Amino acid sequence: MCKILGITNASRIDIVTATNIVGDIMLDQHDGFGTIVVNQDKSVYIQKTTEKQYRFQFETGLDQYIKRDKTKNCVNGKLVEAVSIFWHGRTSTNSLGIQNCHPISVSNWHVIHNGVVSNRGADYTRLVQTDTEHIAYYMSQNGISDVEKHLSGYYAFVAIDPAGLIHIAKDDIAPLVVAWCDSIDSYIFASNQNMIGTFCLKMGLTGGVVDDVIENSYLIL
Repeated sequence: MCKILGITNASRIDIVTATNIVGDIMLDQHDGFGTIVVNQDKSVYIQKTTEKQYRFQFETGLDQYIKRDKTKNCVNGKLVEAVSIFWHGRTSTNSLGIQNCHPISVSNWHVIHNGVVSNRGADYTRLVQTDTEHIAYYMSQNGISDVEKHLSGYYAFVAIDPAGLIHIAKDDIAPLVVAWCDSIDSYIFASNQNMIGTFCLKMGLTGGVVDDVIENSYLIL
């Protein structure tokens, strides 16, 4: 089963340190790792790898992600304009390869997903060989209503839309939990409670009570 962890307000953390910690937390995910950063200007930066232990390639990422004055946007290894960040560790239920690592992108929608879904709608032109593409495709068409209409199976997913908004959805099967973190004024979402506890401990954060995300819920942040 894949794993998800994400922070809705990344402006107060060192995203390099955080990503390396998440890479350690997700060592049991054997088939890929991905990171998506949303910037204040709503641009996104994505890294993917199939390496066993992921480490954020910050300077390479900075060159690709920041197109302006680096000294303005980088302080002690932190992208100071970062709004949110989400991570995905992959244990594949279908095809392997870097192209199938999350996030999966379709028409400027970017999705990370835990679960297994099948397409019951019409065929469309596929870009990759993972079921997560179905979620990204239907979110790019008519949003969550198309996901519910055309897909069977189970899911918990995070989607970033072209405007940079965060969409979080969970059915009544796939696990997803959430906690409020006073230290960084942010929600933390994860696939299980232990992930949030370990992340907060290693980051030196004060975490709040962890609750299950309500079944069959859909949030836009």
